[in-house]
Amino acid sequence: MMPEREIYLMKNDNDKGNGFYNRKLATPIGNLEISVPRTRTGECRPNILPEPYNRDCAELIKIITIKNQNMYNIQYIVIKTDNQT
Repeated sequence: MMPEREIYLMKNDNDKGNGFYNRKLATPIGNLEISVPRTRTGECRPNILPEPYNRDCAELIKIITIKNQNMYNIQYIVIKTDNQT
């Protein structure tokens, strides 16, 4: 992961290395404890990491509709969800 950050920093003069953060990475053989290098802007993301989690609001609305929630509750939950991302 360090070589990825170094290549990124060579191409991006406006960014600097900013230490590491610890993370658990789930694999088929169990969780791995890794130290992930970071940059000040946070734009450099090592390829070993999975894509960031993205909540699918369409699936959430489908679940709410199946549970027979009224329209007010659906709007409240969607607005609250959009504000959290």
